Amino acid sequence: MMNLKTENHIFILLLAFFLCAGCSESKQKSFVEDGNYSVTAGFDTIQPGVTYGELRPVSYYSTTTEDERRAHLILPPKYDENRKYPVLYLLHGIGGNEYEWLGGNPVEVTGNLIAAGKAKEMIVVIPNIRARHKDVQTPPEFFSVEHFREFDNFLNDLRDDLMPYIESTYPVLSGRDNRAVAGLSMRGRSALHVGINLIDEFAWIGALTPAVGLLPYPTEEGLFTPETLTLPDKYRKKHADHDPERKCGRSGGALA
Repeated sequence: MMNLKTENHIFILLLAFFLCAGCSESKQKSFVEDGNYSVTAGFDTIQPGVTYGELRPVSYYSTTTEDERRAHLILPPKYDENRKYPVLYLLHGIGGNEYEWLGGNPVEVTGNLIAAGKAKEMIVVIPNIRARHKDVQTPPEFFSVEHFREFDNFLNDLRDDLMPYIESTYPVLSGRDNRAVAGLSMRGRSALHVGINLIDEFAWIGALTPAVGLLPYPTEEGLFTPETLTLPDKYRKKHADHDPERKCGRSGGALA
């Protein structure tokens, strides 16, 4: 399990990567290139003169799990239902749920980034990505393929249930350029699983140290092969100025 300080640092790196990239007046900066992982003191605490957004619990019916499922939203400061916002789906790890990221003070982090002009106003969605069917009576073993598949099933829940709920209930911008999905470890695996399979829906994918299982290994067949763990040529060309191959890392044509 991550300690609170590490979780906060990871959270701000994820947000900075996407949301500064989404600001037309900002230039992307590669953390890989300069090795600078430092953050501003107090980035995750309430600062004088800064207005913060609202943390809102929500529930939606999932046809994937045939049950009510929960999530948390972070609405931007001075949220206005007459405006439309980009969306970040922020995913939790193998031992977490829709509460896990709340220990990283995400309301304070996003509010401080927005106030500093380092992020656009946005809606952050923090779902439960363990998409377990309601008929499962006994949870599978923690480090089992059956458990991992419940996380993989989140792709169906997101596509068929959560995204339609968010987009029909909240004022969000349409189009892939206005959607991001991010996480680390198991959530990094899930971010790539979602982002690559739904590449027409997501322009921004953040996968920090993704868990095993993206490619085949002795315990799992793998979600991708070295040939399929990549981006379509049309999107690689579109974002050539951002140099995604260098930022994501590539090996033999696959995202590494």
